[in-house]
Amino acid sequence: MDELARMLDGDPPAPWLAFIALASRSDPAALRLIVEQCGNVDPHKRRAAIEAIGASPIGTEAIECVRRALGDPAPSVVDAAIEAVGRLRDEASRARLAEFLRDRNPYYRGYALLALGEMWSDADFDAVFDIAQRDRDERNRKNAAFLLRDHPPMDWRRLVELWRDSELPRERGWVCDLIAERGEAADRALLERLRRDPDGHVRQRAEEALIALETRRK
Repeated sequence: MDELARMLDGDPPAPWLAFIALASRSDPAALRLIVEQCGNVDPHKRRAAIEAIGASPIGTEAIECVRRALGDPAPSVVDAAIEAVGRLRDEASRARLAEFLRDRNPYYRGYALLALGEMWSDADFDAVFDIAQRDRDERNRKNAAFLLRDHPPMDWRRLVELWRDSELPRERGWVCDLIAERGEAADRALLERLRRDPDGHVRQRAEEALIALETRRK
């Protein structure tokens, strides 16, 4: 442990190797060394410390450091803190994640989406739906859409309306999948249209959804 402590004060790459080693241990002494670095004047070390807490098997014992880092003046540290909140599934930070979803910084919004993917709640649906629908950042829209695909709500037809005319074949394919799982006879007309989709994968999934509807009706 003394050697790792010395490495934290050494020249790169020694500190980063030390953080990785410390994060792999369930030893409270290792966690204390990480926590000490959360107050380092170097934002790179603060970020590494927060990442290490998020990766630590006993990281929840230092969750207060992660919560404080959500307000760090260095954006890179905040990025790491948002991600660590998700990894540690810190329910107390859920409201803060909702704020980050509305932040002007697209990276904050993106990391908040990743965090919610680790600790999903149906209460997050509307905020994530809004990002999938109108976020200015294409990557965030994509990640939000994948989250919604993995966590369809009871009112799943909202996703059908969002994706049925999407420019992206994968989202039109998701419509077919949703109808195959949850649809009814009234959805047949949309599937017939998608069966003539320009994309072959979408056509195939529409065919499969039509078969699923027929099977469910029997």
